[in-house]
Formats: sequence, structure tokens, C-alpha cells
Amino acid sequence: SLLCLASKGQQRGMTSDEGLQKVRRTIGWYNRNGNLNGEIVYRDVAPYIEAINPKEALKILASLEEKGKEIRNPTAWIKSAAEAVGPDLDPSVKKTIAWWNKHGGLNEEIRYDDVRGPLAFLPLAEQLEILGGLEGKAQSIQKPSAWITGAARRASEKLAQSQEAWEPPWHASPSWGEGSSSYGGYGHQPRQMPWSQPPADDKVKRTIGWYNKSGTLQQPIHYDTVAPALAAVGPRAALEILSGLESKSGDIRDPSQWIIGACRRVAM
Repeated sequence: SLLCLASKGQQRGMTSDEGLQKVRRTIGWYNRNGNLNGEIVYRDVAPYIEAINPKEALKILASLEEKGKEIRNPTAWIKSAAEAVGPDLDPSVKKTIAWWNKHGGLNEEIRYDDVRGPLAFLPLAEQLEILGGLEGKAQSIQKPSAWITGAARRASEKLAQSQEAWEPPWHASPSWGEGSSSYGGYGHQPRQMPWSQPPADDKVKRTIGWYNKSGTLQQPIHYDTVAPALAAVGPRAALEILSGLESKSGDIRDPSQWIIGACRRVAM
């Protein structure tokens, strides 16, 4: 059965790429033989199912064996199940949610557990932009958690549709067995999700823009000054460097020079 095959794969230490292939094959098997009420639309579920540990994805799919006939829309069901086990949010997003709950004058608090899943599958800058969209609308939004969830899902679908080809969200292939964490198990580097990312330069610009608007820096980041250094290290390293400002912003007198120094250390 599918459950036995998944168990064997985990026991021998399947790599992340092998796990992703098995997830795809399992979805294909269900579409052919699962007697589901509707086809699983892979393009729709991929941003969700491929962003989590393959072991978790296979657990979700395995549960279709018992629940398949009861589920009217398996595509939507898989997306919701993947959201429920998705990654935690960045500290900057958590702090922004906490600020809105305390100072934002919302009609009701943002429920973290409700918004975590939908937001987690978006780039950090996109998450912060959605939360920033509450500004000027707080009083008119009766259910801020539902509003954020809806905005995040629309953004995820829009980003997914903008991609012509699907690629695996990770590039390395370490093993994932019983020792893997519930999310990840691939080291400490954040995983890239090609289908859900705007162009890297635009994402870097938006992150810098968010920092400059946040009021947490001692002085603004001068984009023209830092752009060459950030471009030299590449978008992944650039965004990691920028995320490092979150906990140090109050201690850094000149964030532009700090960023340039961090880029030089990465490039060494």
C-alpha cells in the first residue's frame, strides 16, 4: 500500500529530491486510482505541498486513503492540510501582528494560528506588505484574520500563476528520515520557492523599503549605496543579511555601511 511504501522510504533515508518525486507520484496515483470526488490539481497544490517536509506531505496524502470519499474538493483539502503544518512566521511578521493587536485599533485581534499558514507560503516582503495594507482600513475591516488570510491566498495564487515552469523548492538533497524536524530537516538555510517569488531585485528593494518605513532604524538605508554590494552576494544572501537587521537595528548607527560590511564578509 501507499503507507508501506512511504514507511520504507523514510527508513532508508530518502533525500529531499526523492521525497518530492514520491509526493508527485503519489498525487498521480490518487488521480488515477484513488476514487476521489475530483482530481487533485497539482499546479494548485504545489506551492503548499512542496513547501513542507516531504514526510509531512506524504502523511497528508496518505490520509486520503481513508477520507477520500468524504472530501468533496481534494485540491482545496490538501492546501488547507499543508497550511496547517506549514513553517512558523518570521519574527518581524510576528512583531508586526503583535503591534497591530496592541496599537492598531482593530475591531478584533488578529488570530495568529489562522493567518500563519496562508502567510508562511509567501516571501517575507509580501507578508509584511499585506499586513501594511491594514493601515487606513482597520476600522472598516470587521474580521482582520479573514482579511489577511484572503489577501495571502490571492497573493499566493497570483505568484503561482506567474511562473511558467515548476521547480523543486530546494536545491540540496540531504536525507530526511526519522531524525528530520517537523518542518525542514534540511539545515538552517531558508528554502527558496521559485513559484512564489517576485524578481529578486524587487524583493530586496521592497524589504529595504519596509525597513525604512518601519521607524526602527537610526537612519534610512540608502538603496543606491548598498545595491552593488547586495547584488554581488546574490538575492538569497542579500535577504538573509537584511533579515539580520531585525534584532540589531537599534544598535546600528549607519545601516547602509553595516549592510556593505556584511556583504563583504559573505563574499570573503
